[in-house]
Amino acid sequence: MFETLLVAFDGSPESWRALDMGIDLAVRLGAELHAIIVEEDVPTYASLPTGIPEYRLTAEVIEAAETQQIAYYTALRTAAEQRAAACGLPLQVTVLPGAAVQTIAEFAKTLRCGLLIYGHPQHSLLYSRLRATTAQALACAAPCSVLAVKVCSGNATASPFAVAGASTS
Repeated sequence: MFETLLVAFDGSPESWRALDMGIDLAVRLGAELHAIIVEEDVPTYASLPTGIPEYRLTAEVIEAAETQQIAYYTALRTAAEQRAAACGLPLQVTVLPGAAVQTIAEFAKTLRCGLLIYGHPQHSLLYSRLRATTAQALACAAPCSVLAVKVCSGNATASPFAVAGASTS
């Protein structure tokens, strides 16, 4: 039924749980497993003049942020591949720049995946009603079936690595 699975992965506890679910399903179904990491841009406003010289980011600061970003995504990719390999499953991880929802949906379409798996964050009911989340937008934009994996107390999956200054939420 699902020959190709795609996990939207960002290193959050929800995405680790989604990756574990994807690994389990791929093993059970004999499916091919892919993961996509959407690389966020260093904010473009960071290099714009602010009128306050001490708050203007220099080319060196932006370059340092980009270097840290590359290291973060490389570590994230490696950790995900190792997690799947520990279960005897090859994982093909693709890192692409862009807006998360659009990039993931386009990649899923290109890949012709049958199931997109993503971690669904736990927000309050009020927050969810006031603001659509990336996860909700992804469910609408996906060109295939979706599986939203919740992280409930007791089933969170810890990240196997930590990157200084990196947020996992």
